[in-house]
Amino acid sequence: VGAWTSNGKAEVNFVEQPVDSALDLTVRTSNAAVAAALQPAYEGKFQLTTSIFRPSVINLGPKDPSGEDRERVLKVNEGPGYRAWVTGSAWWGEEKATNSSVSLISSNAKAWLVL
Repeated sequence: VGAWTSNGKAEVNFVEQPVDSALDLTVRTSNAAVAAALQPAYEGKFQLTTSIFRPSVINLGPKDPSGEDRERVLKVNEGPGYRAWVTGSAWWGEEKATNSSVSLISSNAKAWLVL
């Protein structure tokens, strides 16, 4: 999935995602905020980049969508000092390789990801 805009907010909200499915998402904007809200089934990497604001990753603490009562693991790496990037990954139970990735990019505005 790809979405691009200029001088306008870019926001993507997923209402469904099957367990063990792959998602490749890139959302890019300039001079406005960028945001994405993913379903609990998302497992994969993410990258948020802005030019002047520190990006935010919001973990809502969802329950395991598979019903197996696995623990949600969220690994977040932030740029040093006031660098405007965040990378990381999310998974259920033990870490595993996936084909999923999310990239949110904005210039001159905020970026946030809701998991």
